[in-house]
Amino acid sequence: MVRLLKLRFTTDFFLCISPGKHIHGRIARSQEGFCSDVVIQSTLVNMYGRVGELKVARRIFDDNLLPDTALWNGMLTICSQNAQDLDCLVLYSHMVQLCVMQNKITYVLMLSVSSKIASLAEGKKLHACITALGCETDIMIGTALINMYNKCGQVDNAMDIFGRAVGHDLVMWNAMIAGCSLNVKPEDVYQLYAQMQQEGVMPTEATYTSILDACTSSSEGKRVHAHIMGMPLGIGIIAGAALLNMYGKCGSLDEVHHFFKEMNHRDVVSWNTMISIFAKQGMNKQALQLYEDMMKEGFVSDKVTFLSILSTFVTEMELEEGKQVHKHITFMGLDLDITVANALINMYGKCGCLEDACKIFNTAAELDVIAWTTLIGAHAQCGKNDEASQLFFKMQHQGTNPNKVTFVSLFDIYEGEAVIESVKRMHSYVIECGLASDVTVSNAVIKMYGKCHNIDDAWIVFEGMSVHDIVSWTAIIAVYAQHGDDKKTLQLYEFMQLQGFQPNKITFVCILDACATSASLAAGEEIHHFIMQTACETDIIIGSALINMYGKCGDLQSAWNVFCKMENKNVLSWTTIVAINAQHGKGQESMSLFRRMEHEGCTPDGVTLLNLLVACCHSGLVDEGILFFINTIESCTVSLTVEHYVCMVDLLGRAGRLDEAELLIYFMPFKPTAVTLVSLLGSCRYQGDLERGERAAVWMLDFDFQDPSPYVILSNMYVEGGCEDDNYRVSELSCGNIPLFQI
Repeated sequence: MVRLLKLRFTTDFFLCISPGKHIHGRIARSQEGFCSDVVIQSTLVNMYGRVGELKVARRIFDDNLLPDTALWNGMLTICSQNAQDLDCLVLYSHMVQLCVMQNKITYVLMLSVSSKIASLAEGKKLHACITALGCETDIMIGTALINMYNKCGQVDNAMDIFGRAVGHDLVMWNAMIAGCSLNVKPEDVYQLYAQMQQEGVMPTEATYTSILDACTSSSEGKRVHAHIMGMPLGIGIIAGAALLNMYGKCGSLDEVHHFFKEMNHRDVVSWNTMISIFAKQGMNKQALQLYEDMMKEGFVSDKVTFLSILSTFVTEMELEEGKQVHKHITFMGLDLDITVANALINMYGKCGCLEDACKIFNTAAELDVIAWTTLIGAHAQCGKNDEASQLFFKMQHQGTNPNKVTFVSLFDIYEGEAVIESVKRMHSYVIECGLASDVTVSNAVIKMYGKCHNIDDAWIVFEGMSVHDIVSWTAIIAVYAQHGDDKKTLQLYEFMQLQGFQPNKITFVCILDACATSASLAAGEEIHHFIMQTACETDIIIGSALINMYGKCGDLQSAWNVFCKMENKNVLSWTTIVAINAQHGKGQESMSLFRRMEHEGCTPDGVTLLNLLVACCHSGLVDEGILFFINTIESCTVSLTVEHYVCMVDLLGRAGRLDEAELLIYFMPFKPTAVTLVSLLGSCRYQGDLERGERAAVWMLDFDFQDPSPYVILSNMYVEGGCEDDNYRVSELSCGNIPLFQI
């Protein structure tokens, strides 16, 4: 009878929680002693654990604490599945103290927990116990050990376990290959893959996904692609998404498009992967087009879709499109999801619409540290530094403690020597919060001091770090590069390599910029050679930095060669090649490149247009420059800034069209800057227009009475015009006796 009851209880509990609770009540009232029965107790714990009622499950477990391994393993499993990893560690400690027998399931569970929290210390303790019991060569335990060491960044230890294993099954092979891929060991990945095939183990989609993650070039990826094609079942959805990711990561966007079109089965994951690839490459229009195509084909967008597409709206001109996506999110009922809400706050912040960002923040169902950090970052991006600082302190007042990302976001508001005292106070606060030893925070502090022109304190922070990563080295290199100390920049680069660190994209960009500034062509060519060995030459960011370096060093042919080798070009690469031609007075070439850029579907931005106007200015292409400027205003494709108007004033002034230049200053939608008026005044001197020069000089003094340049230029104009006797009029400028320009 008891056995029948046990069977009934254990099978009924998982059908529905309500009947399960009813049976639990019967158990509690029973006189049969079921409450102390291990099978019944394990079933109760599992039932409540599986439906998320952890407190009830834990209470049942704690009320009896039976010394049964399966029961303890069940409770450990529940805690782990519900992300209660620290509770797992405490529970396991009690299990050891109470001398409850541990088996290989216990060790596998705890090694999994150690992997999730990347706790090498806990993992090593477990490894010692396993070794003492002689279980290290067990395939299941060995695989868990390999996974733990890989997640903790200890690939050599994982390789050692793998090498000493008595046999390798598919799961162990996949764990070892995945670990090498995770820790960026591509050569080890390829070697393991070859060894796996030699031993007759058939790779799966999971195997190929890890191998594709390790690929650093599209040529390597294509070879793996060919192997996948030879699989009995062909390319599945998981391997398909991995191939898309690989081609996208390698910048082979044509291959991405081709493969995506050839896919027999597309799902939401593959669409999301495509949207994410183009969004990350900065090709926002293409990402948005994919999003629209996805909806036309009847696929339902999910949270991942919206997180990717929201990241593509980054300017005021894209605000309306962002609002349309927001409406779709609301229709789907995802606007209450905190992750999506945070992405919306970020989108509105980047588009300069802080009002809507604050509205979402204030109506969010819950506010976590990410929401606060996102809003602080949005205000920082929009130059609302005081508001960002106030939000930082309000956040803490309302009981949310900042994390390291909060500090990093807030550091963006500090720039210039005037705020150095505030920077030092913030640095002290970081130390008080116990985050000074965090590498990410220290790296951000180095950058913050650099932006405030305090190189000495940036160096002190760098030297005081117990651990450096590649970001630390890149940060300190960038500080010296930005302050024009090219010699120190290159020295640090060499020392970084001696310390065993391989440069990343940003490091290469900083070093190449230093070479460009100092016109160190030989050093730039040496770095280019190293980049070619890493197969990063075709990367858009690095390629653009190489083009800029060669252009600044006067080697236009090498710049052009790099540009032509780039498999994919975005607005950055096009703008860079336009800019270096402009700098060398090649106006016609710049215009030709600009037209080709538009023809190939790449939308120019404000920087592209500015460089094109510079090219027209330096080459005397006045009518062409005016046409580009007017077309931009009429098409509203680019938000014009005061720098564009300064360039147009210079263009018109050099051509002697001073009436138009002066009218443009008067009617432009910005308050004229000193640079604008200096340009006009310089043109007046060049054209010998003394009357207009006097007006421009008075206009300048309205901005900065102490600036001596208008006095000097105007005095020179009097001398050059043979009007030395009129030099007394310079003193009248300060009295406002010379009338301003009027319509």
